[in-house]
Amino acid sequence: GWAYLCFQVDDIDAEHRRVLDLGIEVMGKPRTCSMGRSFLIRDVDGNLVKLLEVSGSRHELEISNLASHPILQEIRKRSVGSQRPH
Repeated sequence: GWAYLCFQVDDIDAEHRRVLDLGIEVMGKPRTCSMGRSFLIRDVDGNLVKLLEVSGSRHELEISNLASHPILQEIRKRSVGSQRPH
């Protein structure tokens, strides 16, 4: 399984304040990571959720740019070839 689910946000500091105001369990303050700035929260079922503001130097990781990312094109190509009729 996955360690956590990640959502991209535009302003990590604003989201941090917002989730604190909502009383959501926050796992620390925003920190700089390899992709930008992020922090973790726990949802109502205890699952970890990462909120991430992608840094300008890693713009290729932004959601709007992923559709054309080479790895996703390769996954699509391989998954179409492996589909079997039901």
